[in-house]
Amino acid sequence: MKYYNIMADLLAKENEEKQLKYYTVVENKKIEDLDTSHEFGNLSITEIARNISKTFNSVLDDLIMLKNKNIKKKTSMMNEVFVIIIKEDRLIYLGILLFFFSLCFIFI
Repeated sequence: MKYYNIMADLLAKENEEKQLKYYTVVENKKIEDLDTSHEFGNLSITEIARNISKTFNSVLDDLIMLKNKNIKKKTSMMNEVFVIIIKEDRLIYLGILLFFFSLCFIFI
């Protein structure tokens, strides 16, 4: 009888440890998902520059693909261009790029 109690206690303890490990892993994943280091205000200058170049390249790729679609109406073409520009965080990075271009033109 003592043997069964000891085994039951060991199994219960092992089960509790597994549950604790599982919930620890789950909570750590939640914390990683909530990490705000990828927000615009928390980015370094090099990350912002990298994101600007990625954004510019993706906008150009999308515009080239749009040109290949051969859309007949100008209004739907303009709508597609606006959708391309405002997709995800592109508007922020394109605004920064436009700001720097305007500063360059002022000083030239």
